[in-house]
Amino acid sequence: MLPLNYCRALAWLGLAAIIVLSVVPPSIRPTTSFPHTMEHVGIFLLVGFAFGISYFSYQWLLGIGAVTFCDVVKLAQLMISGRHARLSDFF
Repeated sequence: MLPLNYCRALAWLGLAAIIVLSVVPPSIRPTTSFPHTMEHVGIFLLVGFAFGISYFSYQWLLGIGAVTFCDVVKLAQLMISGRHARLSDFF
């Protein structure tokens, strides 16, 4: 098991990666051989798990923060040419 500080660092780095990958133009966003939905599920699951371990005693705040974060990222995508914000991605 990783020390708590490493889990927190991984959680915040993962969150930063989601932000960067969500707001860059699609032409420079890396892709994988996995379906788009699986990419979303995978990264959000890993980052959510890291935050859940790192901040276990703040579960209610994590829930509110996760919904707010997804909302802000999707709204930011509306302002970027070539990006789109689908309601299904939010959920």
